[in-house]
Amino acid sequence: MAIRTTGNVFSYEAVEQLNLKPKNFKELLTDEPFTRQDIITLQDPSHLEKFNIANFHHVKNDQKIEDEGIVLLIIMQANNVPIIVF
Repeated sequence: MAIRTTGNVFSYEAVEQLNLKPKNFKELLTDEPFTRQDIITLQDPSHLEKFNIANFHHVKNDQKIEDEGIVLLIIMQANNVPIIVF
């Protein structure tokens, strides 16, 4: 879950137990006040249709990356491996 006013992200459990149940609408890191409408749900496991890989744009349109170098760069970037360009 994210707090709109600050952009900080927290687990659902943290927001539920530390903000919602005690009705403490102050952001956990900055102590900035917020409203219930400022809470943004980033991932909702009850909406499983968005996890259906067959509905992904690149799968529907049969898009593939042909260049192995690009694939390697994507993997390195995803794993926070520094990329040094000469």
